[in-house]
Amino acid sequence: MKIQYQIQFHDFWHTGSGLSGGVLVDSEVIKTDNGLPYIPGKTLKGLIRDAAKILSSTDTGLLSNQFIEGVLGSKTNTSSCHFSNAYLSAKLQQYLGEDKQIKDLLYQSISSTAIDQNGQAIDNSLRAIEVTVPIVLYAEIHGFPDDQALQDSLNYCFQYIKRMGHKRHRGLGRCDWSILNKEEI
Repeated sequence: MKIQYQIQFHDFWHTGSGLSGGVLVDSEVIKTDNGLPYIPGKTLKGLIRDAAKILSSTDTGLLSNQFIEGVLGSKTNTSSCHFSNAYLSAKLQQYLGEDKQIKDLLYQSISSTAIDQNGQAIDNSLRAIEVTVPIVLYAEIHGFPDDQALQDSLNYCFQYIKRMGHKRHRGLGRCDWSILNKEEI
């Protein structure tokens, strides 16, 4: 079974590529070969795993070990699920095409600096990162078990994830994850 879902960002977000933008930014957003933002499936699976671990540690009974073992896998059990990368919709990708000027509108640079106890900027502490504007990305989970209880568990994990990416604890990356209904696809 295939689960299709979306990630709706409500403000700027940054999933780093590990690359510097030279003199303009200290950290660039990860992009496709065509210059469009995306989130690797491994990152998405890791966020779901973190949410599942936290939810399963509570006594709510929302998640079972069957979900963690069967959908996400463990050290002793590999999962049959494959988590795709999250991309812009095919329609938006087609619209953006090869026009670099339009694609550049997807990104902005934000800067921050460290402040000392006197309210003064600390020397050499200015940092700039590239961020992506609020957008919607789409991803899929292939090989998901055809089990409503496991789908409900996935939905609980989706509801738990409220921020993602770099500086999410500093106000970036506010998002909502949701499973798409067949009529939304």
